[in-house]
Amino acid sequence: MISVTGELVSPMGNAYSGATIRVTATESSVSLLGLSDSVTTGTDGSYTFNLVNGSHDIEVLVDDEYLVQGTVTIDDSTEDSISLETLLTTYASSDN
Repeated sequence: MISVTGELVSPMGNAYSGATIRVTATESSVSLLGLSDSVTTGTDGSYTFNLVNGSHDIEVLVDDEYLVQGTVTIDDSTEDSISLETLLTTYASSDN
């Protein structure tokens, strides 16, 4: 399991307060397949959530508009603690 933590900010450095980060397991243990969960960023754009090994769809919505989305694959070589930006840029599936 990895911990995904950080602050969601605009290119201008403004916090995305109240943004939704939605995670759906697409390929993992049978008990998690298709399970979806959401995290809402704090007033400072902060977020924290955990992921288990497998593939996950990640969607980030600001004011109900998609900011970014992608599919990531987590395995035993994935860092234990990581930011959302690093997760989406480093561990994104090649078909996105």
